[in-house]
Amino acid sequence: MAETKRRARGEDSIFYDRSRDRWTGTITLGWKPDGRRDRIIVRGRTKTEVKDKLRARHTELAAGVRTPATYTFGQCLVDWLETLNTHAEITVTGYRIMAGHLTGLIGSVKLADLKVRDVQFALGTLAERLSTRSVRLARMILIQAIRNAMVNDLAVRNAAELAAVPSKGL
Repeated sequence: MAETKRRARGEDSIFYDRSRDRWTGTITLGWKPDGRRDRIIVRGRTKTEVKDKLRARHTELAAGVRTPATYTFGQCLVDWLETLNTHAEITVTGYRIMAGHLTGLIGSVKLADLKVRDVQFALGTLAERLSTRSVRLARMILIQAIRNAMVNDLAVRNAAELAAVPSKGL
């Protein structure tokens, strides 16, 4: 009779959750101050998808990053705008206006899931109605906001740095 392989200490748990009709994976990090387990939970349609998500979370943890599962790009922008207390008031007002445009386009995207194509979509949409200079400002705001999240260990990579400013057709 073949024996089932038991997981070693510290290995992840992957199981099928019938109530959610999804595969669930957990990483146990230790214990919280109140005595509960400190866990990271990921879910997916397939077991392979969950394994990939767990691998990505381990990479983040190895880099010292622990992004909350619900942290969105909109919250990232708000956090960045709060750090602008040394800038002139008119500058901050312009940044807030442009941040409002960006929030309407990609503010609900989770920061951990933000892709270069999301940034390209936002910049392309802005390029249809704003000047090239304004789109460059929007890209700069995207880069700075995500960089601020990286400094605070909330992001691993900056998708905005990889996106190009779309050019207007002449």
